[in-house]
This record gives sequence, C-alpha cells and structure tokens, in this order.
Amino acid sequence: MLRRGGVGAADVVMPGWLEGNWRLGLALGVCGVMSCVAFVMHGADKRRARLGRRRIPEATLHLVEVAGGWLGAWLAMRIFRHKTQKTSYRVVFAVMVVLNVGLVILWVRGIR
Repeated sequence: MLRRGGVGAADVVMPGWLEGNWRLGLALGVCGVMSCVAFVMHGADKRRARLGRRRIPEATLHLVEVAGGWLGAWLAMRIFRHKTQKTSYRVVFAVMVVLNVGLVILWVRGIR
C-alpha cells in the first residue's frame, strides 16, 4: 500500500501482497532466519570435517531444517558440496522439507 508521501514503515514490514495474512509473513520470516542459521551451520560443519574436528550432529542439522531452514541447508549443501554423497542424510533431509512445507501450509491456512 503506497501513500502519497511514499512508502511507510508498515509497507516495509508487511508488503501489500501479505496484507491480511500475518501467518504467511511470519512463516516466511522464520524460514528466512532459519535458512541463514542452517547455511552457517552447514558451512561450519564442513569446515570442521576438513579440519578433523568435532562435527555438528546430523540430528541438530535436521532440527534446524524442519524448523524452516531447509532452503539455506539446501543452498549450503550445493555451495559447500556438503552432505551430498550420504544417501541416508539426503533421505532424511527430503522428509524434513516435506514435513516443514506441509506444517507451514496447514498453519498458514489455519487448519487445526
């Protein structure tokens, strides 16, 4: 929604296409933050693997993915070439993506 004087603070926080759907806006915001967290965690885990140091447990990585960070995790897997060969990890990752997307859709639509 544009005002005569330009863009207001509310327009920056909640663009017009999200107006009236606060759940979608919140879900996208959480997914954005969690994707950044997942990206950094995957990068750190890859670095630890190269240095032979203690790794981040896969369960922790999957928890961040299901909490909305799957897109950042997917990007990190591609950019860092991390966890791409381990089939068991990729299968659980796919389940986390489906679970997250399904739960977000149910929550945004208000289905209880």
